[in-house]
Amino acid sequence: SDSGIRTVDYATGYSRRLDTAVRQNVLWGVKQCAQGVSEQVGEEIGADGWEISYHSNPRPSHEAMGGRLYADSERGVTIDGRYYPPFSEVAALLEEYNCLHYKFPVLLGISEPTYDDDELAAMKANDCRKFEFEGREYTGYEASQVQRRLETEIRRQKDRANLFAASGDDDG
Repeated sequence: SDSGIRTVDYATGYSRRLDTAVRQNVLWGVKQCAQGVSEQVGEEIGADGWEISYHSNPRPSHEAMGGRLYADSERGVTIDGRYYPPFSEVAALLEEYNCLHYKFPVLLGISEPTYDDDELAAMKANDCRKFEFEGREYTGYEASQVQRRLETEIRRQKDRANLFAASGDDDG
């Protein structure tokens, strides 16, 4: 259980279990296909902006973009008194591996955002809410990272137990 092909080591220094790497890469491929379709639809309808999907407990560097609309221009635009920042401000974030946000084509000034400002503010405030677990304080994002580490360790220990059982090693 501690040798053979069990991890994928990335140039970034990250190392993932093989099953995790396969899952992440399949999901990333699905996202890239979906984004390609969104881009094609956007071209066909003459979209001039993008809405970034919202999901709870995003990584800290992605908090601000969730649920917002962006202009497909270099300087951003103001329509009916509402400013839409340039999509270029967040484009690179969407390309970060394992980013769970999606972009959807919109017609600025016409398309209604999925969430109004009050709904979005309430959801984002909930993301910042802290709670205590075993004497430590966490945000939802921080708790999700702890949960991922625990789940990975549980899978590793299950793999070891299965190997010991298969080899008849009762002491292991």
